[in-house]
Amino acid sequence: MPYFSVVMPLYNKEAFVADAVRSVLAQNFADFELLIVDDASTDASLHVAESIDDPRIRIIRHEKNKGLSAARNTGIKNAAAKFVAFLDADDLWLPMFLEKIVSLVEEFPQASIFATGYLEQRRGINAAPLKINLEVAKGSALVLPDYFEAALYQPPYWFGSAAVRKSAFDQAGYFDETITFGEDTDWNIRANLLLKAAYLHEPHAIYRIDSQNQITGSRLGGRYITDFSKYETNNPNYPSLKKFLYANRYFLAMAYKMEGSKKEFTLLRGQIDARNLSAAQKMMLGMPRPLAALLQKAKRWVLRRGIRLTAFPR
Repeated sequence: MPYFSVVMPLYNKEAFVADAVRSVLAQNFADFELLIVDDASTDASLHVAESIDDPRIRIIRHEKNKGLSAARNTGIKNAAAKFVAFLDADDLWLPMFLEKIVSLVEEFPQASIFATGYLEQRRGINAAPLKINLEVAKGSALVLPDYFEAALYQPPYWFGSAAVRKSAFDQAGYFDETITFGEDTDWNIRANLLLKAAYLHEPHAIYRIDSQNQITGSRLGGRYITDFSKYETNNPNYPSLKKFLYANRYFLAMAYKMEGSKKEFTLLRGQIDARNLSAAQKMMLGMPRPLAALLQKAKRWVLRRGIRLTAFPR
């Protein structure tokens, strides 16, 4: 039995999948299987994956496209290992990623989620450091005292920098296949309400923001998002969760605003208590779309130059 089962969903990433696979095969810790779940790709993605010869690779095919959540769930259910790690087919691991996860497992056996920090990369250039609401020195490892507080501005980890005990999916459930945007956020809410997460404050994975078919670059209109209200209703005495939910509503409301989805924007904005927003966030929600677009363009420009601007309070 391998130590890790690495699950890689694949859908139309022919220009990126070879690099993603090679970043897994280049890990210093080599006791793993790699499950590539092809979600009925229509380009040459599957052919590229099949051309890489390594006995640790196992390819599973969906006959019909089912979406990211379903591809991940297929991988989890077919995983032979006790620990499942995830990497999308357009992202990358640095060589010590799995080695660092093993260290976390050994140091924090009470945890069920094990994760490192990550780098955001756009056009091959690493963005400014993440804005994480966590006072911890770089290189420090700990069990997150409150995931929702730590993830208020940006998540300390994303699924490409995390591994999970397979048994955790029996406790928190699998990925919700009805959600087509924010699947990770939904699972993390459920999991972090129940389970402990061990975290290394050091980047060992690369999240490629602007690769082709990146969901964050496509329209939100018509997609199904997390029902944040149910988590708020079921956990009324959880202040940090409430702040986290408002932060995510703000992020999605702005995304709807920028693409001109007025109905969805109005609905989501109506679910935000203005008392939980900063002055800058209130201004962004209220300003005309062309001006907001100009400000976001400026924000991306300075981000590529190592400066991260945010409407969240510091």
